[in-house]
Formats: sequence, C-alpha cells, structure tokens
Amino acid sequence: MKEYTFTTYTRGREFISGYAISTPKIIEAMSLKKAIKLFKDEGTFVVIKWISRKGKDSTKSFKLPIKTRSERKGRL
Repeated sequence: MKEYTFTTYTRGREFISGYAISTPKIIEAMSLKKAIKLFKDEGTFVVIKWISRKGKDSTKSFKLPIKTRSERKGRL
C-alpha cells in the first residue's frame, strides 16, 4: 500500500499569501484513484504527493471538487 499525502489549498483575499494551507492528510491506498475516492475535504484545490515504485517523488494537483469519469460523462 502506498501513502498519499493530500494538502488542501483555499484561495481567498483575507489570507496574507492569498492561500490558506491545511495540515497534510495521509491516506493509504493501492492506487491514486482509490486514494482520491477516500479523500473528502473542502477547498479550492489539492496537491497530492507520493513516492513511486522506482523511488521518485511524484506530485499531482486537482481542482476541487474532484469528479469521477462516470460523474462527468454519465453512465456508460
């Protein structure tokens, strides 16, 4: 099982840097898709960090709320 670290950013003018950063949340899952399903949080966007099989640091950012393919396209 891989450890995925989710950091949520919220955009707003009331923050000094323009963003509020939440504390990182660690989720263990077999794949990125399953980790995203387990993640429930509010914010503007989220940055996900994990270590790949080859030992490299990987990052991916998503705009919230995250919609799955079936929600975007409808039932196939």
